[in-house]
Amino acid sequence: MSQVEIHYRRPPDRLDVFTQELVLDRPDLKVTLHERPPVSNPVRVGGRVIFEPGASIVWFVFPDRWYDMDGPVPSPR
Repeated sequence: MSQVEIHYRRPPDRLDVFTQELVLDRPDLKVTLHERPPVSNPVRVGGRVIFEPGASIVWFVFPDRWYDMDGPVPSPR
């Protein structure tokens, strides 16, 4: 697999760059895998854990669009 850099912009002027494995490369869709991102605490939304330290993330990136979709991959226990 080849690696890509995802440049993720957040308001007001924050830029994060993530190096990930390119899993699928189509003109309309890029699927990447971010293995073990640097997260030290569980991420919670509405009291539910949506991301645990050590889990990987699959990103679905749509070129020339202002959004992406991502989801955690559960870590083995």
